[in-house]
Amino acid sequence: MHIRLLLVLGFTLLVAATATSSALAGADVNVDVRVEGKTRTLYGATESSLAPAQGTLQAAGGGTVELTTPNVLGALEAASLAGEFAYNLKLF
Repeated sequence: MHIRLLLVLGFTLLVAATATSSALAGADVNVDVRVEGKTRTLYGATESSLAPAQGTLQAAGGGTVELTTPNVLGALEAASLAGEFAYNLKLF
C-alpha cells in the first residue's frame, strides 16, 4: 500500500512538472506512463508516451470527475484505454 502511494505521488509530481513546463511553452502535453501490476507491467513496457485524457469520468457508485487540465488521473485514463487494463474510480 505504501509503495503504491509513493508511486502515485511520484507520478503526480512528474505529470505536474511536465504539464507546467509544457503549458508555459504553449506546447501539447505528453507524459511518460508506466503502470505496474502485481506480476507484470500493465502499460508502458515499450512505448509509454501519451497525452493525458480530458473530459468527464464516471466514478463507481455515482458521481463524475471533470478533467479540464492535464493531470495524473487523465494520464491513468489514457494509459488504461491504450493498454486495455481497467481501474475503478471511487470518490470519497
